[in-house]
Amino acid sequence: MTVDLDAAAAECGGSVAGTVHAVGGGPVEVHLRWSTSGHGTTDAATVETVELAGGGGRFALPVPEDGPMSFAGKLISVRWEVAALSGDSEEVAEVTILPRGGLTVWVRNVAPPPAG
Repeated sequence: MTVDLDAAAAECGGSVAGTVHAVGGGPVEVHLRWSTSGHGTTDAATVETVELAGGGGRFALPVPEDGPMSFAGKLISVRWEVAALSGDSEEVAEVTILPRGGLTVWVRNVAPPPAG
């Protein structure tokens, strides 16, 4: 089974779309889910599921407007993925969830400390 995403990233409030190709012709469940890892308690949720008839096909899964956004930090990380399940088979494709409006680089406008 393969999961081909139309894009490797999507915005909060947007959607993740792609195609699943499954062998065997049975139904395929496609899940959009996120999980945390790192220090402390982990968390996970499936935010949307769609079932595709025999052998897979096209899917579009809405991303919640309030995220959470993908994040990789020293203490915690948030990872998003699309998982396709058919029988005993599972295939996963990672997707990056960005804030609405895309990726923004924040610049801190503070003068450096005086030399000396």
